Amino acid sequence: MLWMFAPLVLCVYFLIGYAYWRKMEDGIQEWMATGDEETESLAAEYQQVVDMVGENKAYFLFSFVVTIFWLPFEITILFRRWIRVEHD
Repeated sequence: MLWMFAPLVLCVYFLIGYAYWRKMEDGIQEWMATGDEETESLAAEYQQVVDMVGENKAYFLFSFVVTIFWLPFEITILFRRWIRVEHD
């Protein structure tokens, strides 16, 4: 029964990752604005990592879409099981 919640868990996992990625991207922009050469070079290295993660945004979208279509199906199954248990 726990396997039914896998898409929801994946969606939450990827949404947290996406939020972290966005926060990191905003932080890099702040570092770039400092004008310090050492900080800017470190920000450039982090920017490369963020760009690599950004190329995989399709995974975030895929997990979100799967959850949107999967969740009503799972709720229906759980509701039917609940009705069956209540009326038996």
